[in-house]
Amino acid sequence: FCYFMPSKRVKEELNAPDFHPSLWKGWVLGLISIGLGIAVFTIKFVVFTMGASLFTYLKSLWWGKRKRMTEGSTIIGRRSSLIAHQKPSNDDYLNKTHNKQPVLTTSSVSVATPSSQIPVAGSQRGISTGIYRVGEFDDGFAEVIVINNHQQVWDNEVEYVIVMIPGNPGDPKFYMDYLTSIHEQSKLPCVALGHTGHSMLSRGKTTFSHYQQTEHKVELMELVKKRYSAAKSILVGHSIGAWIGTEMLRKLDDDGVALVLNLFPTVHHIGTTPNGKRLYPLLRHLREPIAELFGLMARMLPSSVMEAMITWHLKSGKETDPSNCCVEAAQSLTYTEVALQAFYMGCCELEYMRDIDHLHYQQHEEKFVWYYGQNDSWLTPHHVEDIVRILPKSKHIHCKEGFSHDFVVHHSNEMAALTCELMDEYFQSVNK
Repeated sequence: FCYFMPSKRVKEELNAPDFHPSLWKGWVLGLISIGLGIAVFTIKFVVFTMGASLFTYLKSLWWGKRKRMTEGSTIIGRRSSLIAHQKPSNDDYLNKTHNKQPVLTTSSVSVATPSSQIPVAGSQRGISTGIYRVGEFDDGFAEVIVINNHQQVWDNEVEYVIVMIPGNPGDPKFYMDYLTSIHEQSKLPCVALGHTGHSMLSRGKTTFSHYQQTEHKVELMELVKKRYSAAKSILVGHSIGAWIGTEMLRKLDDDGVALVLNLFPTVHHIGTTPNGKRLYPLLRHLREPIAELFGLMARMLPSSVMEAMITWHLKSGKETDPSNCCVEAAQSLTYTEVALQAFYMGCCELEYMRDIDHLHYQQHEEKFVWYYGQNDSWLTPHHVEDIVRILPKSKHIHCKEGFSHDFVVHHSNEMAALTCELMDEYFQSVNK
């Protein structure tokens, strides 16, 4: 506006010997034109991406319908195929296939049909994954991972079984390196109970709170108990998993749980922590748009770009790269349904978790081992003081190694070694 379309007065000022840049009107018009250009470009980009997403969605519906008509079956992992199944029996996964041999054999990925039970979704030697229907809703499914490659006795002779209760997000694949390291050192079978709807294979439309997730874990423990009938459980809860594991004690057999390890626990007043205060407005008001944005990015960007972005985020300025299992598990959050599950559960935690139930916690006080992190934004010193004051007979450990709250990203092996030491202390005290 100043140089290409100047008015007569502007030309006179430009040619004047005593010119000085007082052309504020031209600059204002220029800024307005730039703003309008950016706005038009943004609108065009949004319309294009929404149109592309709608086209992709309609195409997936048409292709899925055509595939079902031509093949008469659905691929496991799709929500539509999972809903078509009835609730599997306990014999399907944790009892029928594996109780006749101490070492799990390899099985292939199978295709689910409406008349069959939900099969093992994928496995390698010593590691098996199953999808199970839990709760009252048709699309309530949880992913369970079992690691027993180095198991040295029959299933019905196992004395202890390690049960992992994840944090949020609750994809059990986050804990693969951690549990594999524990299993190699202890030779005990390890079972990771994923949160309902928190993984790619278990995703669904219905969202679940941390209270409902606790009920689902109790159901899954029945499967664990049926396979390892003589074993006592060692519950390992991480973050919100510590609260879930402790609440599970209300319905589990007291003699069937030997030890409860609570790592970086968040068991009361999470909304008052630094991270809770920062994230609550987003989870309360914007969780659905953010989840949709994650899904849109995953559909628009190549998978290699998404993986690079996730790796960069998880690395968070540290020298070592994040573990491959965490990068793989974090990719499940690019599904809108999975992200919304994690956001809704987190919002419920921040809103409804209040005081500790003193009577319940003190009833199982001697079974607890609490491990607190340094500078943990999910756990303030006041929270730690409350737990120590209420449970003086429990074992309390303050981290001196500088492990972060999300230890599975960079310090799985170190935390696995520490976990094995704590279990050895318990075994020695029992054998005295």
